[in-house]
Amino acid sequence: MFQRRLVVAHCGGVLALICLAGSACQAVETEPADPSEGVIELTVEIVPMRPNSALVSWTVDPLAMSTVSWSWEGSPAFELPPVAAGGDVRMELVGLPTDIELWFVAHSWIGDTAWSGAASIVLPPLAEDLQAITVVADEPDLRDPTPFVLLALRGERRSLVSIVDRAGRTCWFRPFEELAGLWAATYEASSSSVVALLEHYESERTSTTVVRVAMPGGELLVEREVEKAHHAVEPLPGGRIAFLVDDARVIFVPERDAEVQVVGDAIQVLEEDGSLTVLFSTWDWREPENLPPPENDISDYGVDWTHGNALDYRADRDSLLLSLRDAHVLLEIDVTTGEVIEEYGETVDGYAMSPDTALFVHQHDPNWTPEGSILMVSTDGLDGNEADAETLAVEYTLDHEQRTLVESWSFGAGPGVFSQTRGGARRMPQGNTLIQWNTPALQVWEVTPEGALAWGLDVPEVWTLAGAEPFQSFP
Repeated sequence: MFQRRLVVAHCGGVLALICLAGSACQAVETEPADPSEGVIELTVEIVPMRPNSALVSWTVDPLAMSTVSWSWEGSPAFELPPVAAGGDVRMELVGLPTDIELWFVAHSWIGDTAWSGAASIVLPPLAEDLQAITVVADEPDLRDPTPFVLLALRGERRSLVSIVDRAGRTCWFRPFEELAGLWAATYEASSSSVVALLEHYESERTSTTVVRVAMPGGELLVEREVEKAHHAVEPLPGGRIAFLVDDARVIFVPERDAEVQVVGDAIQVLEEDGSLTVLFSTWDWREPENLPPPENDISDYGVDWTHGNALDYRADRDSLLLSLRDAHVLLEIDVTTGEVIEEYGETVDGYAMSPDTALFVHQHDPNWTPEGSILMVSTDGLDGNEADAETLAVEYTLDHEQRTLVESWSFGAGPGVFSQTRGGARRMPQGNTLIQWNTPALQVWEVTPEGALAWGLDVPEVWTLAGAEPFQSFP
Protein backbone atom coordinates (compact mmCIF):
# COMPACT_ATOMS: atom_id res chain seq x y z
CA MET A 1 0.00 0.00 0.00
CA PHE A 2 1.04 3.60 -0.40
CA GLN A 3 0.01 6.75 1.38
CA ARG A 4 -1.71 9.53 -0.48
CA ARG A 5 -2.19 12.86 1.29
CA LEU A 6 -4.85 15.08 -0.19
CA VAL A 7 -5.32 18.65 0.95
CA VAL A 8 -9.00 18.94 0.19
CA ALA A 9 -10.00 22.11 1.95
CA HIS A 10 -7.85 25.11 2.62
CA CYS A 11 -8.03 28.48 4.27
CA GLY A 12 -8.72 30.96 1.51
CA GLY A 13 -9.84 28.33 -0.98
CA VAL A 14 -7.01 28.41 -3.50
CA LEU A 15 -6.09 24.82 -4.31
CA ALA A 16 -7.84 22.29 -6.53
CA LEU A 17 -10.72 20.40 -4.90
CA ILE A 18 -10.90 23.00 -2.16
CA CYS A 19 -13.76 24.80 -0.46
CA LEU A 20 -13.99 26.33 2.98
CA ALA A 21 -16.02 24.40 5.49
CA GLY A 22 -19.23 26.28 6.16
CA SER A 23 -18.89 28.47 3.08
CA ALA A 24 -20.59 28.05 -0.27
CA CYS A 25 -19.42 24.48 -0.82
CA GLN A 26 -21.71 22.52 -3.11
CA ALA A 27 -22.88 19.02 -2.33
CA VAL A 28 -21.54 16.56 -4.92
CA GLU A 29 -23.97 14.26 -6.68
CA THR A 30 -22.43 10.79 -6.34
CA GLU A 31 -24.01 7.38 -6.27
CA PRO A 32 -21.81 5.00 -4.28
CA ALA A 33 -23.16 1.57 -3.52
CA ASP A 34 -24.89 0.79 -0.24
CA PRO A 35 -22.29 1.73 2.42
CA SER A 36 -23.62 -0.91 4.77
CA GLU A 37 -21.57 -3.55 2.95
CA GLY A 38 -18.32 -2.48 4.66
CA VAL A 39 -16.98 -0.30 7.46
CA ILE A 40 -13.95 1.99 7.32
CA GLU A 41 -11.98 2.62 10.48
CA LEU A 42 -11.84 6.41 10.40
CA THR A 43 -9.57 8.66 12.49
CA VAL A 44 -9.75 12.45 12.85
CA GLU A 45 -6.81 14.44 14.24
CA ILE A 46 -6.07 18.06 15.09
CA VAL A 47 -3.38 19.43 12.77
CA PRO A 48 -0.51 21.11 14.69
CA MET A 49 -0.06 24.79 13.84
CA ARG A 50 -3.02 24.76 11.46
CA PRO A 51 -5.98 26.17 13.38
CA ASN A 52 -9.48 25.41 12.16
CA SER A 53 -8.05 22.21 10.63
CA ALA A 54 -8.66 18.48 10.89
CA LEU A 55 -6.88 15.54 9.27
CA VAL A 56 -9.25 12.72 8.30
CA SER A 57 -7.56 9.35 7.66
CA TRP A 58 -8.70 5.91 6.57
CA THR A 59 -7.38 2.93 4.62
CA VAL A 60 -8.81 1.51 1.42
CA ASP A 61 -7.16 -1.14 -0.74
CA PRO A 62 -7.04 -1.37 -3.72
CA LEU A 63 -7.55 1.95 -5.56
CA ALA A 64 -11.08 3.26 -5.00
CA MET A 65 -13.15 6.40 -5.37
CA SER A 66 -13.23 8.25 -2.08
CA THR A 67 -14.84 11.35 -0.57
CA VAL A 68 -15.53 12.85 2.82
CA SER A 69 -18.42 14.90 4.20
CA TRP A 70 -18.68 16.87 7.42
CA SER A 71 -21.33 18.67 9.45
CA TRP A 72 -22.12 20.00 12.90
CA GLU A 73 -25.31 20.44 14.81
CA GLY A 74 -27.70 22.64 12.89
CA SER A 75 -25.58 22.76 9.72
CA PRO A 76 -26.10 21.11 6.33
CA ALA A 77 -23.68 18.37 5.35
CA PHE A 78 -20.80 19.46 3.12
CA GLU A 79 -19.18 16.96 0.77
CA LEU A 80 -16.09 17.18 -1.39
CA PRO A 81 -15.79 15.93 -4.97
CA PRO A 82 -14.70 12.27 -5.14
CA VAL A 83 -11.11 11.41 -5.96
CA ALA A 84 -9.33 8.18 -6.84
CA ALA A 85 -7.14 7.13 -3.93
CA GLY A 86 -5.70 3.94 -2.55
CA GLY A 87 -3.77 2.78 0.47
CA ASP A 88 -3.74 5.21 3.40
CA VAL A 89 -6.02 8.10 2.39
CA ARG A 90 -5.49 11.38 4.27
CA MET A 91 -7.72 14.37 3.65
CA GLU A 92 -7.05 17.67 5.40
CA LEU A 93 -9.98 20.01 5.99
CA VAL A 94 -9.23 23.64 6.84
CA GLY A 95 -11.54 26.49 7.77
CA LEU A 96 -13.69 24.44 10.15
CA PRO A 97 -15.57 25.99 13.09
CA THR A 98 -14.00 25.61 16.52
CA ASP A 99 -15.34 24.79 19.95
CA ILE A 100 -18.21 22.65 18.58
CA GLU A 101 -18.47 18.91 17.85
CA LEU A 102 -17.83 18.17 14.17
CA TRP A 103 -18.87 14.90 12.52
CA PHE A 104 -16.97 13.45 9.57
CA VAL A 105 -18.17 10.64 7.29
CA ALA A 106 -15.82 8.99 4.77
CA HIS A 107 -17.00 6.97 1.77
CA SER A 108 -14.97 4.74 -0.55
CA TRP A 109 -16.37 2.55 -3.28
CA ILE A 110 -15.43 0.28 -6.20
CA GLY A 111 -18.35 -0.51 -8.41
CA ASP A 112 -21.06 -2.01 -6.21
CA THR A 113 -18.77 -2.49 -3.21
CA ALA A 114 -18.64 0.38 -0.73
CA TRP A 115 -17.28 1.24 2.69
CA SER A 116 -17.97 4.08 5.06
CA GLY A 117 -16.94 5.27 8.50
CA ALA A 118 -17.63 8.14 10.87
CA ALA A 119 -15.79 9.99 13.63
CA SER A 120 -16.07 13.29 15.48
CA ILE A 121 -13.78 15.90 17.02
CA VAL A 122 -13.95 19.26 18.79
CA LEU A 123 -11.34 21.76 17.58
CA PRO A 124 -9.94 24.08 20.27
CA PRO A 125 -10.69 27.78 19.84
CA LEU A 126 -8.05 30.19 18.60
CA ALA A 127 -6.39 32.43 21.15
CA GLU A 128 -8.23 35.73 21.50
CA ASP A 129 -5.27 37.72 20.24
CA LEU A 130 -5.44 35.83 16.94
CA GLN A 131 -9.22 35.90 16.69
CA ALA A 132 -9.03 39.69 17.03
CA ILE A 133 -7.16 40.10 13.72
CA THR A 134 -9.88 41.56 11.51
CA VAL A 135 -10.40 42.75 7.96
CA VAL A 136 -11.54 46.37 7.91
CA ALA A 137 -11.58 46.98 4.15
CA ASP A 138 -11.95 44.70 1.15
CA GLU A 139 -12.45 45.62 -2.49
CA PRO A 140 -12.05 42.32 -4.41
CA ASP A 141 -12.02 44.06 -7.79
CA LEU A 142 -9.04 46.18 -6.71
CA ARG A 143 -6.91 43.82 -4.65
CA ASP A 144 -4.15 41.57 -5.89
CA PRO A 145 -5.10 37.89 -6.28
CA THR A 146 -2.34 36.85 -3.85
CA PRO A 147 -4.47 34.87 -1.35
CA PHE A 148 -2.48 35.19 1.89
CA VAL A 149 -0.38 37.57 3.98
CA LEU A 150 2.46 36.50 6.28
CA LEU A 151 2.54 38.38 9.60
CA ALA A 152 5.50 38.43 11.99
CA LEU A 153 3.89 39.11 15.38
CA ARG A 154 5.74 40.04 18.54
CA GLY A 155 3.91 40.07 21.88
CA GLU A 156 4.89 40.85 25.44
CA ARG A 157 5.54 37.22 26.36
CA ARG A 158 5.38 35.33 23.06
CA SER A 159 5.99 35.74 19.36
CA LEU A 160 4.79 33.87 16.30
CA VAL A 161 4.62 33.83 12.53
CA SER A 162 1.08 33.70 11.16
CA ILE A 163 -0.49 33.24 7.73
CA VAL A 164 -3.88 34.93 7.29
CA ASP A 165 -6.19 34.79 4.30
CA ARG A 166 -8.09 37.71 2.80
CA ALA A 167 -11.01 37.10 5.17
CA GLY A 168 -8.65 37.62 8.13
CA ARG A 169 -8.69 33.95 9.15
CA THR A 170 -5.53 32.54 10.67
CA CYS A 171 -4.67 29.62 8.38
CA TRP A 172 -1.32 28.68 9.92
CA PHE A 173 0.85 29.85 12.76
CA ARG A 174 4.15 28.87 14.29
CA PRO A 175 4.69 30.06 17.87
CA PHE A 176 8.15 30.43 19.38
CA GLU A 177 9.13 29.71 22.95
CA GLU A 178 7.89 31.93 25.74
CA LEU A 179 9.80 35.19 26.31
CA ALA A 180 11.26 35.08 22.80
CA GLY A 181 10.88 38.42 21.02
CA LEU A 182 10.68 38.32 17.24
CA TRP A 183 13.00 40.74 15.48
CA ALA A 184 12.12 39.69 11.94
CA ALA A 185 10.82 36.77 9.86
CA THR A 186 10.49 36.03 6.15
CA TYR A 187 9.43 33.12 3.95
CA GLU A 188 11.87 31.41 1.58
CA ALA A 189 9.98 29.64 -1.21
CA SER A 190 12.97 27.63 -2.48
CA SER A 191 13.26 25.77 0.84
CA SER A 192 9.58 25.98 1.89
CA SER A 193 10.66 27.44 5.22
CA VAL A 194 10.40 30.51 7.41
CA VAL A 195 13.63 32.15 8.57
CA ALA A 196 13.42 34.21 11.76
CA LEU A 197 15.60 36.16 14.19
CA LEU A 198 14.67 35.98 17.89
CA GLU A 199 15.89 37.73 20.99
CA HIS A 200 15.41 36.21 24.43
CA TYR A 201 14.61 38.35 27.45
CA GLU A 202 14.91 37.80 31.15
CA SER A 203 15.47 41.16 32.87
CA GLU A 204 17.22 42.47 29.73
CA ARG A 205 18.25 41.21 26.32
CA THR A 206 20.39 38.16 27.00
CA SER A 207 20.79 36.27 23.72
CA THR A 208 19.73 36.12 20.09
CA THR A 209 18.96 33.12 17.91
CA VAL A 210 18.64 32.48 14.17
CA VAL A 211 16.05 29.82 13.36
CA ARG A 212 14.61 28.14 10.28
CA VAL A 213 11.28 26.29 10.54
CA ALA A 214 9.67 24.10 7.90
CA MET A 215 6.38 24.92 6.22
CA PRO A 216 3.79 23.67 6.79
CA GLY A 217 4.84 21.25 9.54
CA GLY A 218 6.67 23.82 11.65
CA GLU A 219 9.62 21.52 12.40
CA LEU A 220 12.73 23.31 13.66
CA LEU A 221 15.36 22.86 10.94
CA VAL A 222 18.01 25.31 12.16
CA GLU A 223 18.59 26.84 15.59
CA ARG A 224 21.80 28.75 16.20
CA GLU A 225 22.50 31.12 19.07
CA VAL A 226 24.45 34.18 17.92
CA GLU A 227 25.74 37.27 19.70
CA LYS A 228 24.27 40.76 19.48
CA ALA A 229 22.04 40.10 16.46
CA HIS A 230 19.23 42.56 15.74
CA HIS A 231 16.58 43.85 13.35
CA ALA A 232 17.09 41.83 10.16
CA VAL A 233 17.48 38.31 8.82
CA GLU A 234 17.58 37.28 5.15
CA PRO A 235 17.98 33.86 3.47
CA LEU A 236 20.73 33.48 0.89
CA PRO A 237 21.22 30.81 -1.79
CA GLY A 238 22.66 27.47 -0.72
CA GLY A 239 20.93 27.35 2.67
CA ARG A 240 22.89 30.32 4.07
CA ILE A 241 21.27 32.95 6.31
CA ALA A 242 22.45 36.57 6.64
CA PHE A 243 21.65 38.72 9.66
CA LEU A 244 22.71 41.98 11.31
CA VAL A 245 24.84 42.21 14.46
CA ASP A 246 26.10 45.12 16.55
CA ASP A 247 29.82 45.79 15.97
CA ALA A 248 31.01 47.90 18.94
CA ARG A 249 34.49 49.43 19.18
CA VAL A 250 36.08 51.97 21.57
CA ILE A 251 37.31 55.15 19.88
CA PHE A 252 38.09 58.72 20.95
CA VAL A 253 35.16 61.05 20.16
CA PRO A 254 36.26 64.70 19.99
CA GLU A 255 32.70 66.00 20.48
CA ARG A 256 32.62 64.27 23.87
CA ASP A 257 36.32 64.65 24.64
CA ALA A 258 36.40 61.04 25.78
CA GLU A 259 36.89 57.48 24.65
CA VAL A 260 33.49 56.02 23.88
CA GLN A 261 32.20 52.64 22.80
CA VAL A 262 30.59 53.28 19.41
CA VAL A 263 28.21 50.79 17.84
CA GLY A 264 28.30 50.16 14.11
CA ASP A 265 26.82 47.23 12.24
CA ALA A 266 28.12 44.05 10.64
CA ILE A 267 26.53 41.44 8.40
CA GLN A 268 27.18 37.91 9.57
CA VAL A 269 26.31 34.76 7.65
CA LEU A 270 25.26 31.45 9.13
CA GLU A 271 26.77 29.01 6.67
CA GLU A 272 25.09 25.76 5.68
CA ASP A 273 27.62 23.79 7.76
CA GLY A 274 26.74 25.81 10.89
CA SER A 275 29.81 28.03 10.93
CA LEU A 276 29.64 31.84 11.15
CA THR A 277 31.42 34.28 8.84
CA VAL A 278 31.56 38.08 8.77
CA LEU A 279 30.60 39.40 5.34
CA PHE A 280 30.81 43.16 6.00
CA SER A 281 31.30 45.77 8.73
CA THR A 282 30.50 49.48 8.64
CA TRP A 283 33.92 50.04 10.25
CA ASP A 284 35.47 49.02 6.92
CA TRP A 285 33.25 51.51 5.09
CA ARG A 286 33.90 54.87 6.81
CA GLU A 287 34.80 56.50 10.12
CA PRO A 288 32.01 57.41 12.59
CA GLU A 289 30.64 60.92 12.29
CA ASN A 290 27.66 62.96 13.45
CA LEU A 291 27.20 60.84 16.57
CA PRO A 292 24.10 61.58 18.66
CA PRO A 293 24.39 63.42 21.99
CA PRO A 294 24.62 61.21 25.12
CA GLU A 295 20.93 61.61 25.96
CA ASN A 296 20.04 59.94 22.64
CA ASP A 297 22.22 56.87 23.12
CA ILE A 298 19.88 53.92 22.56
CA SER A 299 22.10 50.93 21.87
CA ASP A 300 22.57 48.31 24.58
CA TYR A 301 26.30 48.36 23.90
CA GLY A 302 27.27 52.02 23.41
CA VAL A 303 26.69 55.04 21.20
CA ASP A 304 24.44 54.15 18.26
CA TRP A 305 26.22 55.17 15.06
CA THR A 306 24.67 53.60 11.96
CA HIS A 307 21.58 51.74 13.26
CA GLY A 308 21.27 49.06 10.59
CA ASN A 309 17.68 47.89 10.35
CA ALA A 310 17.04 45.91 7.14
CA LEU A 311 18.55 43.47 4.64
CA ASP A 312 17.19 42.53 1.21
CA TYR A 313 18.77 39.99 -1.16
CA ARG A 314 18.81 40.62 -4.93
CA ALA A 315 19.45 37.42 -6.88
CA ASP A 316 20.40 38.90 -10.27
CA ARG A 317 23.19 40.95 -8.66
CA ASP A 318 23.97 38.46 -5.85
CA SER A 319 23.91 41.36 -3.42
CA LEU A 320 22.40 42.49 -0.14
CA LEU A 321 20.79 45.89 0.31
CA LEU A 322 21.67 47.14 3.81
CA SER A 323 19.71 49.98 5.39
CA LEU A 324 21.65 52.25 7.76
CA ARG A 325 18.92 54.39 9.31
CA ASP A 326 21.01 56.96 11.16
CA ALA A 327 23.37 57.45 8.21
CA HIS A 328 20.40 58.00 5.81
CA VAL A 329 22.01 55.65 3.34
CA LEU A 330 21.58 52.24 1.73
CA LEU A 331 24.62 50.12 0.93
CA GLU A 332 24.58 47.40 -1.70
CA ILE A 333 26.99 44.65 -0.58
CA ASP A 334 28.45 41.95 -2.85
CA VAL A 335 27.54 38.62 -1.19
CA THR A 336 30.71 36.91 -2.48
CA THR A 337 33.35 39.56 -1.70
CA GLY A 338 31.67 41.69 1.00
CA GLU A 339 32.59 44.83 -0.93
CA VAL A 340 30.30 47.84 -1.27
CA ILE A 341 28.96 47.79 -4.83
CA GLU A 342 26.91 50.95 -4.57
CA GLU A 343 25.56 53.59 -2.18
CA TYR A 344 22.10 55.17 -2.28
CA GLY A 345 20.87 58.23 -0.37
CA GLU A 346 23.10 60.63 1.56
CA THR A 347 26.23 59.85 -0.40
CA VAL A 348 28.97 61.59 -2.37
CA ASP A 349 30.06 58.80 -4.69
CA GLY A 350 26.82 56.85 -5.13
CA TYR A 351 23.23 57.52 -6.14
CA ALA A 352 22.25 60.74 -4.33
CA MET A 353 18.74 62.17 -4.25
CA SER A 354 17.63 64.02 -7.38
CA PRO A 355 17.14 67.81 -6.93
CA ASP A 356 13.34 67.45 -6.62
CA THR A 357 13.40 64.35 -4.36
CA ALA A 358 13.66 64.64 -0.57
CA LEU A 359 16.07 62.48 1.38
CA PHE A 360 14.42 59.51 3.08
CA VAL A 361 14.23 59.80 6.89
CA HIS A 362 13.90 57.12 9.55
CA GLN A 363 13.69 54.61 6.70
CA HIS A 364 12.80 50.97 7.16
CA ASP A 365 12.42 47.88 4.99
CA PRO A 366 14.13 49.08 1.78
CA ASN A 367 13.71 46.35 -0.83
CA TRP A 368 14.07 45.89 -4.55
CA THR A 369 10.96 45.71 -6.71
CA PRO A 370 10.87 43.38 -9.74
CA GLU A 371 11.36 46.47 -11.94
CA GLY A 372 14.64 47.38 -10.22
CA SER A 373 13.34 50.35 -8.22
CA ILE A 374 13.72 50.64 -4.43
CA LEU A 375 10.63 50.57 -2.19
CA MET A 376 10.68 51.50 1.52
CA VAL A 377 8.87 53.41 4.24
CA SER A 378 10.13 56.85 5.30
CA THR A 379 8.86 58.80 8.31
CA ASP A 380 8.77 62.56 8.77
CA GLY A 381 7.97 64.51 11.93
CA LEU A 382 9.15 62.16 14.68
CA ASP A 383 11.20 64.96 16.25
CA GLY A 384 8.14 67.16 16.73
CA ASN A 385 4.45 66.71 17.46
CA GLU A 386 3.52 63.08 16.82
CA ALA A 387 0.13 64.22 15.55
CA ASP A 388 2.01 65.63 12.55
CA ALA A 389 4.25 62.59 12.00
CA GLU A 390 3.56 60.51 8.92
CA THR A 391 5.05 57.33 7.51
CA LEU A 392 5.00 57.13 3.71
CA ALA A 393 5.59 54.18 1.46
CA VAL A 394 7.97 55.59 -1.14
CA GLU A 395 9.33 54.14 -4.38
CA TYR A 396 12.53 55.47 -5.92
CA THR A 397 13.53 54.92 -9.54
CA LEU A 398 17.24 54.84 -10.34
CA ASP A 399 18.36 57.41 -12.92
CA HIS A 400 21.52 55.67 -14.11
CA GLU A 401 22.64 58.55 -16.32
CA GLN A 402 22.47 61.15 -13.54
CA ARG A 403 23.19 58.57 -10.79
CA THR A 404 20.30 59.79 -8.68
CA LEU A 405 17.23 58.43 -6.90
CA VAL A 406 13.98 59.89 -8.24
CA GLU A 407 10.75 59.53 -6.26
CA SER A 408 8.29 57.83 -8.61
CA TRP A 409 5.44 56.88 -6.23
CA SER A 410 4.38 57.40 -2.64
CA PHE A 411 1.42 56.77 -0.37
CA GLY A 412 0.53 57.81 3.15
CA ALA A 413 -2.57 57.44 5.31
CA GLY A 414 -2.26 61.01 6.59
CA PRO A 415 -0.64 62.82 9.54
CA GLY A 416 -0.68 60.84 12.76
CA VAL A 417 -0.38 57.46 11.02
CA PHE A 418 3.24 56.44 11.34
CA SER A 419 5.66 53.83 12.61
CA GLN A 420 7.89 54.85 15.48
CA THR A 421 9.63 51.52 14.97
CA ARG A 422 9.54 49.01 12.14
CA GLY A 423 7.01 49.46 9.35
CA GLY A 424 7.43 48.30 5.77
CA ALA A 425 6.19 48.18 2.18
CA ARG A 426 6.24 45.29 -0.29
CA ARG A 427 5.23 45.26 -3.96
CA MET A 428 2.63 42.65 -4.90
CA PRO A 429 2.70 40.62 -8.14
CA GLN A 430 0.15 42.73 -10.05
CA GLY A 431 1.44 46.13 -8.95
CA ASN A 432 -0.36 46.90 -5.69
CA THR A 433 1.66 47.63 -2.54
CA LEU A 434 1.30 46.04 0.89
CA ILE A 435 2.10 48.58 3.64
CA GLN A 436 2.32 48.15 7.42
CA TRP A 437 2.14 50.74 10.21
CA ASN A 438 2.51 50.39 13.98
CA THR A 439 1.04 53.70 15.21
CA PRO A 440 -1.55 54.71 16.31
CA ALA A 441 -2.89 51.25 15.51
CA LEU A 442 -1.35 48.18 13.94
CA GLN A 443 -2.53 48.17 10.35
CA VAL A 444 -1.72 46.37 7.11
CA TRP A 445 -3.07 48.05 3.98
CA GLU A 446 -3.00 47.05 0.35
CA VAL A 447 -3.20 50.06 -1.96
CA THR A 448 -3.34 50.39 -5.73
CA PRO A 449 -0.84 52.43 -7.78
CA GLU A 450 -3.52 55.16 -7.87
CA GLY A 451 -3.71 55.22 -4.06
CA ALA A 452 -7.05 53.44 -3.59
CA LEU A 453 -7.43 51.18 -0.57
CA ALA A 454 -7.97 47.63 -1.84
CA TRP A 455 -7.75 45.72 1.44
CA GLY A 456 -7.06 46.49 5.09
CA LEU A 457 -6.26 44.46 8.18
CA ASP A 458 -6.30 45.55 11.82
CA VAL A 459 -4.04 43.72 14.29
CA PRO A 460 -4.78 43.96 18.05
CA GLU A 461 -2.38 46.13 20.02
CA VAL A 462 -1.20 43.20 22.15
CA TRP A 463 1.12 42.61 19.19
CA THR A 464 3.86 44.56 17.48
CA LEU A 465 4.11 43.99 13.74
CA ALA A 466 7.64 42.82 13.03
CA GLY A 467 6.84 42.32 9.35
CA ALA A 468 4.14 41.72 6.73
CA GLU A 469 4.60 40.30 3.26
CA PRO A 470 2.46 38.72 0.52
CA PHE A 471 2.28 34.93 0.68
CA GLN A 472 1.29 33.01 -2.42
CA SER A 473 0.56 29.42 -1.37
CA PHE A 474 1.37 26.66 1.06
CA PRO A 475 3.98 24.15 -0.12
